[in-house]
Amino acid sequence: TSPPSAVSVGALGRFRSRPGDTLYRSVEGGDSLRRLQRDLSAELTARGFQTEDRVYTPHLTIARRAVLADGSDLRALSDGLPELTATAREITLLRSDQIRGQRVYTPLFRKVLE
Repeated sequence: TSPPSAVSVGALGRFRSRPGDTLYRSVEGGDSLRRLQRDLSAELTARGFQTEDRVYTPHLTIARRAVLADGSDLRALSDGLPELTATAREITLLRSDQIRGQRVYTPLFRKVLE
């Protein structure tokens, strides 16, 4: 088990896709957040779950299917956003399904960090 971890929500970013991008704010949690993700991924793999091969990008989704005007500067947009900080005190594993065009998240497991 990992102890509670301080996290901060920072700059805007985007995952490019069609018909529009997913906009997010980055989440920084230092080594403890990356260690938690690595340990969770290893445990899930050991239990037969398939995990993603892409690089772990901790983030908070802001918008899906966003279409920004040509020349939009995410850095400039980020400058107007406050930095947010919090303490991660629990972890919830969610299943993500697309149902009738809507994203539905179902909690599968919850663990309080001690």
